[in-house]
Amino acid sequence: MNETISGKPFLHWLPHLVLAWCIGWMGYGFVTYPHAPIKPCGDNAYCDKRHAAYTEAEYEAFRRWQTILFVSWPFGIASGYLIRRKRQR
Repeated sequence: MNETISGKPFLHWLPHLVLAWCIGWMGYGFVTYPHAPIKPCGDNAYCDKRHAAYTEAEYEAFRRWQTILFVSWPFGIASGYLIRRKRQR
């Protein structure tokens, strides 16, 4: 990985990109699902905390977003730690 961005190696920018992904993904969820969580509330019915109805497809989309968020955030936290540690040197 000898590629450079602005004269710095790609591995220098990788933690920044991971952290930006995590923050962006969370922001996307806040905008798309402001009244989360969406959960089952009856037979083939899905509701948010305002009791607004959602389709099964919308529920599945929410679950995908939530899963990706939960899988991504440990990497985002580790990236934030690495960025902070580099700045303290």
